[in-house]
Amino acid sequence: MESGEVGTRVSGRRLADAIVEYVNDPEKAKAVGAAAGVIPRRDSLECIVDELQGLVQGRRPAPLKLEFPSPQTNLPTDPNRFLRHVRDRLDQVDHRIEALPDHDLAYLRYQADRHLASSAWYEIPLGRRNVGVKLVGWLRYTDRLDLVLEILRNRRSAGLVKRWVGGDFIHPGILRRNAVEYALARIGLAEGGAPLRQALLEALKTDPYFEVRRATAVVLGEQGVAGDQDVEGALMDALGDDAPSVVTAAIAALGHVGCDGERLLPRLRAFYVHDDWQYRQQTVIALDRLLQRHIIDGADIVDDLDVILSTSPNFEPAFPLKRSLDELATRVRTHMTPDGSSRAGAGG
Repeated sequence: MESGEVGTRVSGRRLADAIVEYVNDPEKAKAVGAAAGVIPRRDSLECIVDELQGLVQGRRPAPLKLEFPSPQTNLPTDPNRFLRHVRDRLDQVDHRIEALPDHDLAYLRYQADRHLASSAWYEIPLGRRNVGVKLVGWLRYTDRLDLVLEILRNRRSAGLVKRWVGGDFIHPGILRRNAVEYALARIGLAEGGAPLRQALLEALKTDPYFEVRRATAVVLGEQGVAGDQDVEGALMDALGDDAPSVVTAAIAALGHVGCDGERLLPRLRAFYVHDDWQYRQQTVIALDRLLQRHIIDGADIVDDLDVILSTSPNFEPAFPLKRSLDELATRVRTHMTPDGSSRAGAGG
């Protein structure tokens, strides 16, 4: 990526290593020759001669449009239809990337590169880069992790025309959201390691598009390590976000990875009487998870149930909240002895 633009290049060293490998392995060389035979164009030598003559005469040759040889000739050219084709292909192998033939996987990842390198200004619904980041996730294309992280982090302002139609940065908000939801979530924190984790923490704190912040909170909650103080702290800070969907995602995430019950419980109590029932429901679900994980005791919240109940006298239209509250009440009772004390092992 240069100046915010996504491009593709081939490493000269890797290309040289590949050529030497083929030269030293007659079987591979034979396979390469057979693969070359499937390319519809048969005048390769003539093309090379024309290029050389043009260089000798001082003419600037037109860019070559080389296509990767595909084992199939009826693949869709529309980006979103091609994405559906990839999902269908993965369904056939139960989404086990390693079950795809090497040639198929190489071709699909080549197409991901082509989509990522697109300079088309539009991203939805036909944007190629938008499909490209999704393909990175579906194909577990970890070689492109650095590029996706750069898309998420890049803060180069979009041009005037793009800003008029709703863009903020050169890689617009919807593209950044999909980079998180599809590419980074599927590659995963375990595979992506510290760079991916740090990029998500930064996006949760600083990305101006609320859907990006929501998506990062979801990934951190689903894949973060319980006890990671940086993750827990970032999610706690997100409880003050202006966007409701970010706050509810952060509440849910803290139910999964929160470990500091003394700090967490007072923050969650602030949502007991929130006007929006979805805040209250996610809070109840988070409390239930924290109980199951023994981060809080039943005794800590037994008196809180009536407070939440008082904000939802008839549970309309929030029937899911009633179910969640019933489940929490049952959980609290299982954490309490008849005399009202906590059961042994229920806390901490």
